[in-house]
Amino acid sequence: MNLPVLQPQLLLGLETRIRNNLHFISDDEVVYPVGSVIAVHNFSVKKQRYIKLSEKGKHLTHVCVSPNKKMIAVVETTDKYPICTLWDPDLCRKKKTLTLPSDKDIYCNRFVAVDFTFDSKFIVLVTGEPDFSLYCFKCDKGRLDSFARANNTNSTGTVTQVACNPNDPNQLVVIGDSVLRCLGCSEFTWRQFGYGKVEYIVYTSCCWLSQDRLAVGTAFGRLMMLEAGELRAVFNANDLPFINMKLREEWKKTVSAA
Repeated sequence: MNLPVLQPQLLLGLETRIRNNLHFISDDEVVYPVGSVIAVHNFSVKKQRYIKLSEKGKHLTHVCVSPNKKMIAVVETTDKYPICTLWDPDLCRKKKTLTLPSDKDIYCNRFVAVDFTFDSKFIVLVTGEPDFSLYCFKCDKGRLDSFARANNTNSTGTVTQVACNPNDPNQLVVIGDSVLRCLGCSEFTWRQFGYGKVEYIVYTSCCWLSQDRLAVGTAFGRLMMLEAGELRAVFNANDLPFINMKLREEWKKTVSAA
C-alpha cells in the first residue's frame, strides 16, 4: 500500500527583503520569491510551478527576468562568493550557472545589482564591497564576456543599481552613493563617457527614457536628466506635477541655478 504524498498546490506570500521581487513573464503569470522557492504563479488557472532555492532561500538577494521573458536570473550569496543561476520559467529547469572567474582576486560574497541587456543575450552583475566590479556574462554560453570597475575610478563610492540601455547592449549606467557613471563597451573594454563629476550625492534610482535620455533620482528629491551621458537639467521632484522634456531654455536655467 502506497502512502499518500502531500504536494503543494499554492504558496501564498512574498519575500519582502528582496528588491524588485515581483515580475510578469506573461499576461497570466507572475514570478516571485516565497519561502524556500521561486513561484511561477498562473493566476488565471490558479496553478504554480516552483524553482527550489538552496539553503531554503536564506541567501537569495535578487530575482531578475530577461526582457524576452525566457530566463529568470536567481542571485544568491554564499560564504565565499556570489552565484547567479539562469532558469527556464516554463520548465523550471536550470540553464546556466554563472560564477566569478577563479583567476582573479575577488573579495566579496554578494552581487549588489543585476540587469539583462535589452536583447536578453547578456546579463550584467555588479559585486559589492570592497570590489564593486562589473561582470558581463553571455547568457547562452554562461561565460564571462567582459568586466570593469563599477564604482569611481579612484575606488570611491558604492553601487546600488545597474541599468542597461533599452536599445544598445553596449551601454549601461551604474548609480549609488557618490556614483553616477555612464559606461560604453567597445572591443570587450568598458569606458566611461559623458557626465564624470564625483560628488557626494546619494543617487537612489535611475531609468532610461530612450536610447539617449536618462533620468536619475537623488536622496534629496532631485531629478537629473542626462542626454548622451551629459547633464541637461536638474529638477526638484516636489515642485513639479510633470516635466515637459521640450523646454530646453528652462533646462538651461535650472542647470545654471543648481
